[in-house]
Amino acid sequence: MATIDLHDRTAPPPPFLAEVAESVREQLAASVELPQFLRGAGTLTLDERVLLVEQATVLLEQNYVHLPLKVAMHAVNPVQRLRLLRTRLARSDTAAMEPECLFHAELSSIFHSVRDLHTNYLLPAPFAGMFAFLPFQVEEYFADGEARFVVARMVAGLSAPGFGPGAEVTHWSGIPVGRAVEWN
Repeated sequence: MATIDLHDRTAPPPPFLAEVAESVREQLAASVELPQFLRGAGTLTLDERVLLVEQATVLLEQNYVHLPLKVAMHAVNPVQRLRLLRTRLARSDTAAMEPECLFHAELSSIFHSVRDLHTNYLLPAPFAGMFAFLPFQVEEYFADGEARFVVARMVAGLSAPGFGPGAEVTHWSGIPVGRAVEWN
């Protein structure tokens, strides 16, 4: 797999940079599109993934004193989820591994399931410190007492047929947008 230098400054700056506030321009100057980032992100081998799951299991099962309380309070079982993940990895092979970002998302979800600030799963490079943003702004308004959501602005250079300022947003990742807003 080819790797990319996420800090390569030789590429021309994205066109939207001219439109963003000066205070965030430097941070956004290193932006890469998600497909480009994902092509070069993630180099954990299957054995390394198994090792991470085994270490997480030892950490939670043998060292996390609040585990019984958290299991009872939140109806979660992070150790069982780790065992299931370990089993899936054992049945997998290098050619059929899921993308590394999904592996880290699952580990993160397992650690977050206990809802304890002491059990953080910190992402490794190149995922650490990265964030994704959408190139448009959504705003809420009310019509007949019901909340509605529309695209308010888009970054310069973005165009998609039927999508632009004024387009109504009804769902977010398959969830009715009002409920997604409540959850977040």
